[in-house]
Amino acid sequence: MTKLPAKFDVKHDIDAARLAAILREEVTKTLNISAEAVAGASQGGKAIGIRSVFRHDSLGSDKPAPKGGPPGVLTGTLRRSFRTRRASAEGKAIRVSAGTDVLYARIHEFGLGRMPKRPFMKKGIKSASPFIRRQFKSLGSRIRARIQKEGGLMR
Repeated sequence: MTKLPAKFDVKHDIDAARLAAILREEVTKTLNISAEAVAGASQGGKAIGIRSVFRHDSLGSDKPAPKGGPPGVLTGTLRRSFRTRRASAEGKAIRVSAGTDVLYARIHEFGLGRMPKRPFMKKGIKSASPFIRRQFKSLGSRIRARIQKEGGLMR
């Protein structure tokens, strides 16, 4: 059995600024894709995200959606209103958001007085979660591929 020396030197001259830029760009891209999935997207021909959970069978009907279920679609305004805000750096953090400015979204989600809750956001986020997990799981390999494509980071 051969013993390895206890001491060894390895020196690298890595372009740390370029590495940081690649990491920031790839994480930002993944966050933007994730926010779009939360708001509502299609993945493999299947709708995911918040826009996908509204009850479509009540379109044009005066009949309200069942109690406790997601709201029905009458005009589609609430469903269409979900937007994302592109990821941006805020200090050391990168922030991204998805949401709506439609006032009655909150009323449907949490209820108001005698109006029952019709939660839809949590269900929409849950439907997008597997897709988002896959995006972050593949982040490392995408970063490695990009570093190789750009000729490494050695100066």
